[in-house]
Amino acid sequence: MMNFLGVGDNVCDVYLHEKTMYPGGQALNLSVYMRRLGARSAYFGLFGNDELAAHVCAALDAEGVDRSRCRTVQAPNGYAMVDLVDGDRHFVGSNKSGPARTQRIVRAEDMPLLAGFDLIHTSNNSHLDDCLGLLRESGARLSYDFSLSWKDEKRFGAVCPQVDFAFFSCGDLPDEEAWALAERAQALGCKTAVATLGSRGALCLRNGMRMRHALEPVQAVDTMGAGDSFAAAFLYSIVNAEKQGEVGEAALRAAMEHGARFAATTCLVRGAFGYGAPVSDEQITRMMQGIIR
Repeated sequence: MMNFLGVGDNVCDVYLHEKTMYPGGQALNLSVYMRRLGARSAYFGLFGNDELAAHVCAALDAEGVDRSRCRTVQAPNGYAMVDLVDGDRHFVGSNKSGPARTQRIVRAEDMPLLAGFDLIHTSNNSHLDDCLGLLRESGARLSYDFSLSWKDEKRFGAVCPQVDFAFFSCGDLPDEEAWALAERAQALGCKTAVATLGSRGALCLRNGMRMRHALEPVQAVDTMGAGDSFAAAFLYSIVNAEKQGEVGEAALRAAMEHGARFAATTCLVRGAFGYGAPVSDEQITRMMQGIIR
């Protein structure tokens, strides 16, 4: 069985138009998705001491994700405010992953907690770029989701040489520019670069192999978490194939197909993976006041 660790951000995605919050965050989403896919999965991050953190923890427990490495701090949990404008999801603001913005998640003394994993995943929202060296010392494969932060040349140049898998959100890029981005990542030392292209699917450059895959058609209820679920199923498939010595085009094609299928199922669920809970007007007002511009 594959052993997976998500390190970094957790939030509640607060849907203002529904007055409902859903657990989320890139690193946390991957931990949940990996468990659903069949991996032995753990999450390592910081929780606040409020009702949002309690809701996220309850969801992790219900999903069977190990959160024993996590710490609770005296601060509001991470959150992101989302609204629906003319049918499109609109990001209103966030507190930048809450305690992860100001307090270090991974410390040198935490190294024993990182041992024994096949894959560790983190993201641009996890405030862990300066800890990638520590994560690499664990001996696990390392995956990183840039989201849109690949546009930051300094971050791109610093992160790509340290990770085995990189994911980029490129919905606004034409294919040729997305391919060029993947080639730049690989030239810096990243073995596998994946660009998700929104409604156009995804493309991947891996060990000299180039592969493009379309979306699975689905009547989407909510696209929150679609990119994370694609990454999870892709990684689950490709890492298990690597462990069995399968590194050719067939393994890559299977991983791309698995990612597309799993992302389609995520689009049928509210939030990144469900667990909606009501939020009061008072809570919304308090969170709006805590948005960091």
